[in-house]
Amino acid sequence: MEAAAKATRSADIVVTDGQASSNEEELKNLVEGSDFIVLPTTAQSRSIELTVEMACMLNKFDIPYAALIVKADTRKKSSIQIAREILEGFDIEVLRTEIPLLNAFENAETEGVTVDRAVTKNGRSDRRRMSGFYAYSKACDEIELLMPDRKVIPMPIGWNVSRLEDRCA
Repeated sequence: MEAAAKATRSADIVVTDGQASSNEEELKNLVEGSDFIVLPTTAQSRSIELTVEMACMLNKFDIPYAALIVKADTRKKSSIQIAREILEGFDIEVLRTEIPLLNAFENAETEGVTVDRAVTKNGRSDRRRMSGFYAYSKACDEIELLMPDRKVIPMPIGWNVSRLEDRCA
């Protein structure tokens, strides 16, 4: 965790992906290094249950968070709506955007690329890749609106907090 913190010091946005955990110490470390937490969840009951459990734990900390419905099967709109209502019933903010269930995500993962560059097994561009990319772009727009304003900590005069590599000799 320390190495990751050092490596991302100069970044404006850092996305950390990890296993859902109910370990309080791990959660504390995650919260300390985050401005906002996204809880991806599917419309399946066990996933919703874990999201509610994680949200209850996050409520102990002063960190904004929201749930994002992922792997949303467009043929099962009613189950997605029920999942949304259950989460909102627990006072969990749920993003309006849903990430669709697409082979393009699997193809992108296999190739080690972002979804907008996904190709099929025969080497052609995945025709649904851009709908996946668009969904994540919309989710990012929503997250940006929910993000708290960044707190700028004033440094005492004469302190140089830039990276060593960027300083003049």
